[in-house]
This record gives sequence, structure tokens and C-alpha cells, in this order.
Amino acid sequence: MVLMHELLDQSGARIEQILSSLKQDLPELELEHYATRLQEILETFQKMCESLQPVHHLFKGLDLESIPELRISSQVLLHLLLTNSQGSEEEGELVEAVSSNNGRLELSVQQMVIEAPKYEYQGILLPSQLMHMETIWDWLNNDRVGTIVIEGEAGMGKTWMARQLKDRAITANLFDVVIWMDPNQETLLEAQEHIVDQLGLSITREPGEERYDKKDLMREVALSLGKKSYLLIINNFTFCGLDLGDFGFSEPWQQNVSSKVLISGPEFYIEPIEKDKICRVELLDKNEAWLLFLGITGLDLDSPYVLEIAQPLVSSFEGVPSVIVSREGDVAELTNRVCNFLNSGNMEVIECLRFCSSLTAEDRIEVKDFIPWWIVEVFDDIFSLEEAYEKAHHTLQELIDGQILERNETQMWVKTLVPCLTLTFSKAVL
Repeated sequence: MVLMHELLDQSGARIEQILSSLKQDLPELELEHYATRLQEILETFQKMCESLQPVHHLFKGLDLESIPELRISSQVLLHLLLTNSQGSEEEGELVEAVSSNNGRLELSVQQMVIEAPKYEYQGILLPSQLMHMETIWDWLNNDRVGTIVIEGEAGMGKTWMARQLKDRAITANLFDVVIWMDPNQETLLEAQEHIVDQLGLSITREPGEERYDKKDLMREVALSLGKKSYLLIINNFTFCGLDLGDFGFSEPWQQNVSSKVLISGPEFYIEPIEKDKICRVELLDKNEAWLLFLGITGLDLDSPYVLEIAQPLVSSFEGVPSVIVSREGDVAELTNRVCNFLNSGNMEVIECLRFCSSLTAEDRIEVKDFIPWWIVEVFDDIFSLEEAYEKAHHTLQELIDGQILERNETQMWVKTLVPCLTLTFSKAVL
């Protein structure tokens, strides 16, 4: 990343110069000349593309042209330039003028610069996650925003983003108090106890009661926080029919306009909550799924067949980040094993492997039926029947040892990820 910044610094300075000049000349600038200035910026982006060629291999395996989040249009640039500097009518005229002259000017990721966030997030950072977190960070700094929700199904990365934002808020001293709640699978009482412990509240409840009294808890929380600004994060909210008061909090603005509540959870539980802003987390597209996988594995992408084997396996996880993270080791191991089989040149094993990839994980095949069929399909006449049987059993054992197949005394079946393989290699290639 440092190398990329060094490569882009010179072009970045040129763009800043053009933008500065454009803003200064804007009042006198003729509409027909506006597109010319924008074209200068686009040409500078193209020079950036050329400067990135030495590190272009880092993008291997990504369909760069199809990443919508990493594209820039003249309309977007216009909006950024004209914010607070022109009236809406004048801005509309400029947009229309540029659109009519140049149409929609778009740049791929190879031709653009994304301004790095001032805070360095930890771990593998995907473009969509960065966009979400920067948006939420802006909301956390907006006094007109009180309650923010991150909506998405389990495994979509909501917890990871919430923790990153918590850490950033603490680092920046944005709030006087930061409170983290993770009430997953907890009762309301356990969630309330979490608040009581973090704030050190002196509050009691009657024996046998299943929760603290709502008014008592809200009073104690208010006395404890006073006029301090706070960030309350309720991660993985899975309660029905509850509001902030059940956790001891009133609307954040009632104590301090800078206070915020950030709640994450599935739509079913999040939808009834009164909120000012909502961030919806979607499934990763194929590019971000692949980018996440590459970020957490050490696969050698220059090794033959790696891309062809691993990408369909990653695609089978359907863009769910938690599944990609939890299964990345399985994918890497299977990819390496299949590569070893393909590189061996053993056509009997390779053809058997190809057949295995056509099965489903639920298929159970009788070994006694498979062996004779396999002999007829694969082995030629150079083997005697006895030699063919021995070689077929040896082939099966190789695939079992390679964790492609499993078997018991009578049946065999493939491992879970094997059906996701796409083995389209011809014998000539192998």
C-alpha cells in the first residue's frame, strides 16, 4: 500500500492542482469548458493507471471492470466540487452540460484513486465495508443523528464493523463513555446486568424478578452518565418488543446531543426500532469475496490451476463473509490437493477426480458397482482384469488419502466442497 501511495503521489498532486484551479475559476467558467477540465482529470487518472502497472499483478483474479463501488463518474465529481458553492439550479445546468458533452465518464479501479481514511482499520478491509464504516463515522460525528442501525443477516460482517468503529471512537476520544453490549443468546436480565457492570451502577431488584425495573434502571443510568456524551453499541440485537428504555437509556439526544446509539442485527429485529439512519449490509459480490479470500490465505496464484480451482469454491459460499473466513482453510487445502493431482499427470486419478466433482455431497455410491464401471470407462486394454482391479482400488485410495473421497466397507462419497469444483481441463492441457 505504501508503494501504491508513492506511485500515485505525483498524479494526485496534479489532480489537486486542477481541482483548485477549477474551483477558483468556477464563477467565470463557461459551461462548455467544464468538460475539458474534467477530461484533464481523466487523463491524469490514465497516467495513474500506467504507474500502477508494476503492481498490477496484485489484482490477479479480480474482475476490476465490474466493481461498481470503485467507479467514478463526472456527475459524482461535479457534486463534490459544487457542494456549498453553487445553487441547485446552477449545479443541475452544469451536470446536464457535462453529461451532454461527454456522457457518463467512468473510470475503473485501475484508473482512480480512493482517498484513504484518516483512521487505519484493522484486518482485511473491503471497499463496501470501508464505504459503510466511513458513512457511519460521518453519522457518529453528526449531532442531528442519534440512533444508527446496521442491518443484515448473520455472518455479514456487522460485528466486525461495529468493533472497528468502537475502536476508532475510543482512539479519537469522540465520546466520554463507550459502552459495548453483545446480548446474543442472552436474556434481557443478562443484558441489563452487562450495563450495570460496565457503568458500575448501584441498583437492586426484587428477588424473583426477571429484570430490573425499567424506570429505576433509566434513572440510575442517567445519574451515572450525567451530561457526558456516550456511544452505546448493542451488537447483534435479537430482542422482540423492547426499546432503549429496557436497557436503561432514553433517546441519546435527551442527555447530550453528541451521544449516539449504534445497533446491529437482522432486519426482523431491527425494523421496529426507531432510528435516524440505517446502513444495510449486503452479500459480497464475487470480486469482494475473492479479495477477502486472498487476504486471509497464502495461496500461490502463480501456481498452475490455482485460480481455476479456488474461485468456484469461493463462489460457492455465496458472498457470506463469515463462511469465507471460516472455510478458507478448507478451500486452500482442497485447492493444493487438486493442484497436486493435476500436476502429477496421472490420467486415471485425474479422470476419477473429474467424475467425483460431478457428484453431490449426498450421493452414496456402492464400491462394488463403481469399480467394474470405472475399469470399463477409464482403463484401456493394456491392463489385465486383475491389474485393472488393483489399479482402480489404488486410484480410489489415492483420492481417499487426498481427502477427496471418503468410504466405508461398502460405499464411497465425496467431501463437502468437491462438488463445487469446476474441472474443465482437457487431456491435451494436462
